[in-house]
Amino acid sequence: MAELGALGDSSLSFRVNALEQQAELADMKRQLDGATVQGRRQEQRLRQHRTSLRELIRQLEEVEERVEGVQRRVDTVSKSIHRSAEAVELQERRAQQLDQLANSSALKRGASAALAHGSPDAKNSQTSRLDIKIDDKLEELERRLWQATQDFDRRLVEEAERRAAGQEEVLG
Repeated sequence: MAELGALGDSSLSFRVNALEQQAELADMKRQLDGATVQGRRQEQRLRQHRTSLRELIRQLEEVEERVEGVQRRVDTVSKSIHRSAEAVELQERRAQQLDQLANSSALKRGASAALAHGSPDAKNSQTSRLDIKIDDKLEELERRLWQATQDFDRRLVEEAERRAAGQEEVLG
């Protein structure tokens, strides 16, 4: 009987040992399953982050393209303004030349009146006719210059407004 008791103890011990190992295996399986689930979650978050990163890169490239477009337009406007400034400067020089021409015409009128032949009445009559013709021509030149300057100013403002509207559209 002692052998039976020892055998029973050994069988009981074997069963207890087997149950402990099964419990450890079940616990390890739960830990492994938990780690697997956590790994999948991390992989999914990583995929989401990569997708977000690709979208951000695409948006950054779009913004860079828009900035380049705006820069090209700014360069174009800058060149246009420079050309317009040169044209204004040219118009101003022409106006000065016309002023000088008008002043020299006034001197010529005085000289031609002094050199005119004939009676004082004839001199006055010829001088006044010349004065009227010269004054008319000068007034016409001044009127044309004024109209050209006004037209140029209007075109310059229209071009600046058009380009500003284009920049607002691009930056929109």
